[in-house]
Amino acid sequence: MLCLKGKILKYSIEGLLCGSFVYLVFSILLSLRLNTGDFYLVLPALAEDYKSELFATMIQIFVFCWFGGFCGIAYFFSECVEWSFQKQVIGYIFSLTTGMVPLAFVGHWFEHLAIGLFSYLLILLAITFILFVISWFKLKSDVNKIKKEIGIRKNKMRNVQVSSKWIIRWLWVNYGIFVLGFFTLGFFSDNKIVRINFVLDVLICIISLILNFLLFRERYQITFLGKITLLFLTFCFMAFTYFAFLTSGNGLPPALFM
Repeated sequence: MLCLKGKILKYSIEGLLCGSFVYLVFSILLSLRLNTGDFYLVLPALAEDYKSELFATMIQIFVFCWFGGFCGIAYFFSECVEWSFQKQVIGYIFSLTTGMVPLAFVGHWFEHLAIGLFSYLLILLAITFILFVISWFKLKSDVNKIKKEIGIRKNKMRNVQVSSKWIIRWLWVNYGIFVLGFFTLGFFSDNKIVRINFVLDVLICIISLILNFLLFRERYQITFLGKITLLFLTFCFMAFTYFAFLTSGNGLPPALFM
């Protein structure tokens, strides 16, 4: 138990340091984007919200470091291969969700639930993909070291190949679902039909989600982060479909999103 807490603390500190580095890069990019000759430590809109540039800067640094720390903890859960998949998922999603709580308040996600949910899923997908790439390089490096030690030629890792293949395949499948759902809106303008079409799209996405789960059998050797990426891709494209309805011009009946 003590060893587990020590590992969590180690990963959280590493994530916090990464978060502070990302904050610095963000500030540089923000300053270059605004191009006023000044260096911006905080978003102007955030400083306006809090009526104090110093306090807003402290809030922004806290958000980056807090989120970075919990991303580190989420990465730790993804590395716990001896745990059950369900336990890994709970720890992983709980860590990232907790890390995004300050961001949700600062970004006013609760005032616009649809946009907030969409942002939440998009960030989950982006962070999961980044962690997946990091783990891929780390795993590849570890395997290469082992192969060098035992004198075996380097071979491509089957589990990474399978993960990449299925992620790309289901990316296109879910994208196709989104496109079909979006263009179907052009043929209907009645709100009742739109409601039915929305329900059908959600059902199709749920079927896609079930098919994603079928890929989790051991013989596919898909890594934990590969599986999570597949899940978040499905959820994100469900959100894309929902967002397309909100912005299509037809609009959704209020009962669907109140």
